[in-house]
Amino acid sequence: MAGITRRNFAKMLAGAVVLPALAPVMSRSALAATKEFKVALLLPGTISDGGWNTLAYQGLQSLKKSGIKVAWSESVPQAQMEQSIRGYADDGYNLIIGHSFEYGAAFTEIAPDYPDTDFFASTFKPAEAAPKNVEYINLAYIQAAYAAGALAALISDKGKAVGFVGGGDNPTQQGMMRAFILGAEKNTRGH
Repeated sequence: MAGITRRNFAKMLAGAVVLPALAPVMSRSALAATKEFKVALLLPGTISDGGWNTLAYQGLQSLKKSGIKVAWSESVPQAQMEQSIRGYADDGYNLIIGHSFEYGAAFTEIAPDYPDTDFFASTFKPAEAAPKNVEYINLAYIQAAYAAGALAALISDKGKAVGFVGGGDNPTQQGMMRAFILGAEKNTRGH
């Protein structure tokens, strides 16, 4: 990977994961129509956090370079989530992306009111039944956390403690923490 920085590699990886996940939504949407296609991104943090939100924002900017009209809201508190989602839907956005665990359930509730708008949550599907205009991405968070815990235990010095720092207190992070601990416990040297 000579000439490719970690940040650029992370952007390419994020694009490789997110773009295929958006394919079902994009193909259903008004991409083929002659009217302007609009995408809104709702973020739980700032676009300058250097991680989760920054990468999503950079992906949105890639869409803008393709001629798609984009908008975003950063640091959206849960109390204003529904208002923000409905605002973009009322303004005619074709695709609304929620880049946080909380958007999964919110989209499931709101999407039926906007059948001509597509919604995408970068989280797992919160329920078996979901409106047909809502898509989710289910990354292998749990498996990756287990592997990280196992690796941390294997490389720790003389079986000393390892730790996990998650991105918030929600079911995804809690599951990742349990998987990390299990991976570490099962792979501690001498056990």
